[in-house]
Amino acid sequence: MAIDVGSHVAGGSYVSSGYTCVCKYNVANATGLLFTIKLRSAINPMTGIKVASFSASGNVLTTRAYTSLANQVAAGETIYTAPTDFLPLEIKAGEYIGFYFSGGRSHSYYPVAESWLLSGDYIPCTDQDFGAPDTDNRVDIYGEGYELGKINIGDVHKDLINAYINIGDSWKPIDYGTVTNISDAWKNILS
Repeated sequence: MAIDVGSHVAGGSYVSSGYTCVCKYNVANATGLLFTIKLRSAINPMTGIKVASFSASGNVLTTRAYTSLANQVAAGETIYTAPTDFLPLEIKAGEYIGFYFSGGRSHSYYPVAESWLLSGDYIPCTDQDFGAPDTDNRVDIYGEGYELGKINIGDVHKDLINAYINIGDSWKPIDYGTVTNISDAWKNILS
C-alpha cells in the first residue's frame, strides 16, 4: 500500500525560519518508509532543514525518526528522494510529518488551524508540548512511501512472505531478523 502524509497545497502565507513545524493535516495512512519528501518555500529558499516523523498525544509530540536534507537551491518546491537525498524515513500509521529550518521561509496555506509551530529546533524531541495548533497556517510538507513488509513488483504491492533476495548468486529467504548492507551499515529488512 502506498503511504502519504502531510499537505501539498497552494496558499498565500508563510512561516519564518527558526520554527519546528508539524503538519497536523493528513496523518500517515500506513506503517512503513517514506521515499519522497516535498517541501515548498515562499520568497526565500529554506536552509538548515531537518525532517521528522512525529507521534502525538494531544499537543505533546515525540519524534520517531529524522533526517537532514540539503538546502534548497531556489524558492519554490523541492522534491527530495531516497536513497539519493536521504535514507528512507520510518513512519507509523496515524503519525505526522514535520520539519525544522534555520533560514528562509516555509510556504503555508492560510487560514486553517492544522499545524503545530514551536520556536526552536525540536528535532529530535521526546514528550515536547507544542501547545495548541497555529490558527493561521497549514505548513507545506508532503511525504510519500510504501507500507512496511511489501515490495512493488509490476505495479502490484506484494507481501514479503516467503520472499527471497539474491546475495552473491544464491537466493536467501527474507525472514524477520534478515539484514542487508546499505551504505556500509547493516540494516534490518524486517523487524
